[in-house]
Amino acid sequence: MAAIVTDDFLQGATWNSSRLDRYSENIDTVMRQVARLQSNVGNLTRLENEDCIRAYGTNGLQSKWKNVLVVSDANVTGPLIIGYYHQAEFLDNDLGWICGNQAQVAYNQITCDTKPMLSHPTNWTIADIELNQKDWAYRRTMWSGRWDDVHPQGPYFSAAVKYCLAETAEQYCTLQISIPLLGVVLLCNLIKVMCLSSALLIRSFHPLTTVGDLISSCLSEPDPHTRGMGPITAKDVRKSKAVRLLDHETLVSRLLKDYRAIYFERSTSLLSDYTNSDIPMVRGSSTATDVVEKSSAAPVEWKKQKTRWYKALSRSSWVACVVLCVIAWFTGVYLLTNAINYRKDNMSQTYTLSRMWQDGVGAVSTDFLIGGDHERPLIENVLLANTPQLAISFVYILYNNCLTRMMLAREYSSYASNRKPLRVSRPEGEQRSTYRLQLPYRYSVPLMATMTVLHWLVARSIFLVDISVINYDGDQLISRISGCGFSAMAIVLSLFVSGAIILALLASSARRLDSSMPLASSCSLTITAACHTSPGDENAALLPVKYGVVIADEPESESGCEHACFSSKEVTPLVDGHWYN
Repeated sequence: MAAIVTDDFLQGATWNSSRLDRYSENIDTVMRQVARLQSNVGNLTRLENEDCIRAYGTNGLQSKWKNVLVVSDANVTGPLIIGYYHQAEFLDNDLGWICGNQAQVAYNQITCDTKPMLSHPTNWTIADIELNQKDWAYRRTMWSGRWDDVHPQGPYFSAAVKYCLAETAEQYCTLQISIPLLGVVLLCNLIKVMCLSSALLIRSFHPLTTVGDLISSCLSEPDPHTRGMGPITAKDVRKSKAVRLLDHETLVSRLLKDYRAIYFERSTSLLSDYTNSDIPMVRGSSTATDVVEKSSAAPVEWKKQKTRWYKALSRSSWVACVVLCVIAWFTGVYLLTNAINYRKDNMSQTYTLSRMWQDGVGAVSTDFLIGGDHERPLIENVLLANTPQLAISFVYILYNNCLTRMMLAREYSSYASNRKPLRVSRPEGEQRSTYRLQLPYRYSVPLMATMTVLHWLVARSIFLVDISVINYDGDQLISRISGCGFSAMAIVLSLFVSGAIILALLASSARRLDSSMPLASSCSLTITAACHTSPGDENAALLPVKYGVVIADEPESESGCEHACFSSKEVTPLVDGHWYN
């Protein structure tokens, strides 16, 4: 409760209970609280006007302050000018007493904008409200937040506030656990631990983790089906009629059939069973044997083109990532618009950025609870509060996929300009070891840090609210406040961070790749075709390598075309318009 008093009240002067709002829920409780405040004046904390307005000028459901005496030098009869009483389980706006007759009325609710008051806190004056409407005198009640047709006792007043004496609230700490939700979390983590343990304990499991692993494997054991293909690109493979003829059913059956070969015999990609002659072949078939023996793949004319990072991705990957990012971002814009309109309709205030900042990030307040039903089941509130987190996780998966493919293309194309050892997961010879998959630390660390901040901001944008109501005597009431809250400022910051992430991806995609090398992206057929070394270079995988045209005294093929591949020997760049195999 809040009681406006004079200095005489602080000296123990007798006060008249008729000055209390008689339509409060329990007048005996109100009188007992006022009496306790008067007897414990020495234990109250003095708050200057600005601090008092900040402490009590919010509809927050969490505070370290309880009851307050607002000390005034108003020239009225009696030490107690008026008292306002509030019931914690009621969620109506009840800040009108702070503004007095400067409060605004909207939809039968009295609203109080404390921001102008904070600019001149020493001029804080609480004047009684009187409004004649249909011959009734309306006065403000604190707990209901409405104009009532009941006339409380006592004269109208205008009280200039000197300072406040606030009562410190006892802090209650509880830990609430949902057993069903905890069980689901434990089950999911158990599955993750089992998957990680199985990958760790299977000794014969040697996946091709990095692009260096694939290059090393193909240099050590060249794929005979891609011999002589020359500098083909991932786009050439996608245009290949053989690949287009490979239907879904055939692909699934072949993947299942070759699973052991792919993962336990370190075989190369399933797509390596196709040549640029567009004739589908199966392992062990006579057609495949003929190609291996004759090496009849036609030479390829090299056409140098300017290539940017975004071309490392297929159109479907880009569309999926961009569409989901845009949908998620504009959903945030829609929620922010609703929050601004909600504030404008219910508080008769223009919700500016400064007001959002004043309300805080993720602050629990009766002004920012979603919906009118605040007794929804816990599971419903949890699902509503965490649905945005699920959406952000899907965005991250697609975003990481796009960035990873671009980094793979960047690393792969760098071998055309620099001779260096292969970056592999199990180094041999002069090969480089690695503690990362594909994203360099200068990309992965900022990305993970930014996504962590974004998840935190989204968690503050829509969050679970489950509050136990405790009365003045410390007894927990049966009524509970259970729902979801929102924070406009957190939504604004989430939009800013997510927008920066999207722009960073678009800016990175516009960077140029080295155009002296075929764009392989993540196409294993293109990479294996570039791993057929010249005679005498069988240990190239263990040495620093570079991609280019192998310098040979005699042509290595019947067509007389030069050979382009990874090599530990001297190589020259590919020449535009020349034919290679």
